[in-house]
Amino acid sequence: MTNKKGIFRKFGLGLCYIFSCIWLIYTSIKFLLGKVSIEETIGIMICICVFGYLLMKTIFIKIENKYLDCKIYNNLMYLFKYLQNLHSMRYKLYFTGNRKEIEKYSILIEQYGNNILDVGNLAISEKWLTSKQQEDIENILMQTKKLMTTD
Repeated sequence: MTNKKGIFRKFGLGLCYIFSCIWLIYTSIKFLLGKVSIEETIGIMICICVFGYLLMKTIFIKIENKYLDCKIYNNLMYLFKYLQNLHSMRYKLYFTGNRKEIEKYSILIEQYGNNILDVGNLAISEKWLTSKQQEDIENILMQTKKLMTTD
């Protein structure tokens, strides 16, 4: 039932959009010929304002998505460096023989590694990143798997 509502809603919005475009073209032609009324002129101005608003909103959303994609990439890089630091600290703890600290660091490595793997795989599958960034993330994912299995 919900799927039908979504289809009808998209169809209705598409139909309204097409009707608005046709009406705007028709009244614009009448405007250029000088045969338009004041109400139609106001309607043209309202349509142009709405289309301008939609265009600006679309551009803003695309810019925001690019910013968020960059932020995801930077956060993954930061988390990977943090994971490497955790791994080196755990390695140093092996010489002290402190099993509780080693276990604590192992749990942290497991948690951060799983987070990197989840977000990295999602970013690659959804194609949020550029090809260069995807290569970097794929390398990070391979190294993360190695860090999680290597003691």
